[in-house]
Amino acid sequence: SSTNSSTGLETNVLMADAQRAVLLRLIEQREEIEKRIEELRSSLEAPGAAGVSGDLVDAEGFPRADIDVHAVRSQRHEYACLQTDYTRIMKEIEDTLYGYHTTLRETQQEAPCEMTPGESEPTSPSMVPIAEITEVQRGSPANDAGLVTGDRVLQFGTVRAQAPALEPMEYLQAIARIVRSSEGRKIRLLVLRAGAPPAPASPLDRVRMPDAADGQVQQLPLEVVPGRWRGQGLLGCRILPIGT
Repeated sequence: SSTNSSTGLETNVLMADAQRAVLLRLIEQREEIEKRIEELRSSLEAPGAAGVSGDLVDAEGFPRADIDVHAVRSQRHEYACLQTDYTRIMKEIEDTLYGYHTTLRETQQEAPCEMTPGESEPTSPSMVPIAEITEVQRGSPANDAGLVTGDRVLQFGTVRAQAPALEPMEYLQAIARIVRSSEGRKIRLLVLRAGAPPAPASPLDRVRMPDAADGQVQQLPLEVVPGRWRGQGLLGCRILPIGT
């Protein structure tokens, strides 16, 4: 009945509002953790410092005299704990984000919709590309993950299109934060790819994707692990805002 439909719609709207509030709180916590991880990393990897995992004893087995061993141990312990916290909160964000978008879809289905002739159905924010892969270096983590030039990023970890939309550079900044804080850990991606499988690498030693001959587009789930490799950066690819 219309009464039951209205009640279901109101319930979904309230649920979506609650999920959004939780999501924003989790994102704030994530950003605080990312900031602290970056501070600790900078301190531990400063010139002359012990690093995140370097030796704390000298060649003779005595505590190094050139560093504050106790302080380094304390920083490393905090760094390890924050990495664990970051993994946990990313999972919470992912689960909450999934629930939020599920509720939004159900709300859209419940809501009455009258469309005028010629009016197109609105695009779901989660299916709007937020960035484009414009170059992938062979042998890089991005290459190993299966990314190719021309891929359009729908989701990068917990970063995806939202309403109201962020500025293009804000999406890139969010992606960069996730990459810096996820070295050695998997990041889930969803990309939009046109046409056939990628062609062999060109003489420029880059992975390129040919133009689609049939106009077909597919969504591909991928996983990338940021890390050190022989080239620059943790991914080995260039990510730019859409249309640049």
